[in-house]
Amino acid sequence: MSQRQKSTTGRWRRAVVFWFFLGIGARLFAFEVALTVDATAPGRPVNSNLVGNNMPWPGGNAGTPASGNGMTLFANRQIQPEFFRRLKSIGKVPMRYPGGDWADSYDWRMGIGPAAARRRFSYHAAAHESSVASDYVNFGTLEFLDYCRRIECIPVLQVNMHQLSAKQAADDAETIAANAADWVRYVNIQNGSPTGAPNVEYWELGNEPYLKRKADWGYLSPSDFANRVVLVMKKMLQQDRRIKFLIPFATDTWSGKDYCVSPGANNECNIGAVVGDQLGYSTTLLRIIQQNSLCSRVHALALHYYMPLIGTSPPPSDVALYWATMAGTNTVWKNIVAVKKIWKQAVSPSCRNSADQEYVPKLAITEFNSLYTTDKEMLQTNYSASQAGAMYVADAIRLMAELDDVEMATNWSASANGQFGAISFKNDGRDFPVYVRPHYFALLFASELLQPNGNYLPLVYEKNPAGNAHVEIIGKSHGFPAMPLTTALATVQVAQKKIRILLLNKDVGSVADVKLALKGATALAARIRRVEPRPGAPFEVLESSPAIFDSGSHVIIQNGSGQSVLWWNMPPTSFALVEIDIS
Repeated sequence: MSQRQKSTTGRWRRAVVFWFFLGIGARLFAFEVALTVDATAPGRPVNSNLVGNNMPWPGGNAGTPASGNGMTLFANRQIQPEFFRRLKSIGKVPMRYPGGDWADSYDWRMGIGPAAARRRFSYHAAAHESSVASDYVNFGTLEFLDYCRRIECIPVLQVNMHQLSAKQAADDAETIAANAADWVRYVNIQNGSPTGAPNVEYWELGNEPYLKRKADWGYLSPSDFANRVVLVMKKMLQQDRRIKFLIPFATDTWSGKDYCVSPGANNECNIGAVVGDQLGYSTTLLRIIQQNSLCSRVHALALHYYMPLIGTSPPPSDVALYWATMAGTNTVWKNIVAVKKIWKQAVSPSCRNSADQEYVPKLAITEFNSLYTTDKEMLQTNYSASQAGAMYVADAIRLMAELDDVEMATNWSASANGQFGAISFKNDGRDFPVYVRPHYFALLFASELLQPNGNYLPLVYEKNPAGNAHVEIIGKSHGFPAMPLTTALATVQVAQKKIRILLLNKDVGSVADVKLALKGATALAARIRRVEPRPGAPFEVLESSPAIFDSGSHVIIQNGSGQSVLWWNMPPTSFALVEIDIS
């Protein structure tokens, strides 16, 4: 271990007393991690579309430069340069618009034409509240598409499936379908690309209909929504048959099983993933789509994954919340298994494509982030902007990269909704300087890891200690006894002669001493960049950019015997990108 490694370990050990008195129970010693990466066996190509973002249209929240400008533009409608630079640095990734709940009462026609001629537009500011906001849509369809072209993103448009202005009842299906078809014609035909390709290939039909209760504005029953999906798909296909549909999907419970009254084996309860008024949503949706011979037009099932989501007060302790966050991706994985099982039982093998082959859709994770509570009065509502929240984002991308049927993922969000934005604006009342939150670096590191023309590499752990801190249900996060304390993903860029590894240390109080054996390649140099919290502060939220440790001199390399061995350390609650030059 180098002097720098000893110094880092010592700094964190000196912080243990602080952690202990917080009730977090940190361990006194570092733990060892050993893994092997085989450079001789590149796997499937990497998926670069897993680090996308959501780009809401409204803007105007506290700490943003201008109302109605999508949180990307100044009041004079000029691009905010620092925000643009930061967003572009994440790469050529999907961008979803007009963004989440705001899509459910958005009328795209209010955001076209000369800016001076646009009228003020009334919309619902939240999914389950009757409050109404009004604004000018300065960041409309063409502004979004132009912005998308500038940052070289892949546009994903959300179709409004509920109502075209702020009111209680949903609009009739014919009105909604006609509006959606007109939008396709406007985007892909009237303002079509000179190359002949559609401006927008991906269209998501709605947002989270399965979370709307009967008392909520725009409520549709599962069968009403499914029949509306069928009508909208048919009308949109009449305009452009090249488009790909993403359909909002959710199982009744996170486990895919029936609700349980009390926890069962491993203390895992079948926790609800839809509201009671939407029970049976998934099977009803698939049945009606298949009855109308449209199942093979469902390009992907659109899923949302927020963890650990504890609901309202009283909240669990911070230590319980921490481990629930670290275990969140295990529950996500179980739910993805359940989603695929439901499709297989409800649709396959009778759903066939044009070549008469069994058809199975891809998965699109169109919203994901850490989320602790929707109660804005609770302190925990801001934890999404912490290092612990960023750990969930990094680990979710790692999980999605390991699944070959996840086609895309869009984080919530680029900049919006208070604590959620990866890039935000410090509200100093003057020039709103840009800063980034910890999960921006999770997206940035993942975008470098998943660069186009790369391949995944086999990664095997020889030693990866497990923790037993998360054994109970916390919010939506299932218990995960013996959870591995580190997770990792490796890729190779053969042309660049670079191997990259994303690694997380989930332990809250111990340094991970990492040993990597690299088979079939010689390491010439290595650089590590990592993001870590202040000692004792995994849930700290700052209105400033977090510190990032960046060094090329503290990865030890030893070459010989046909392989290289590398050593480095990882502080508690940290994630890192290690870049290795190889020959």
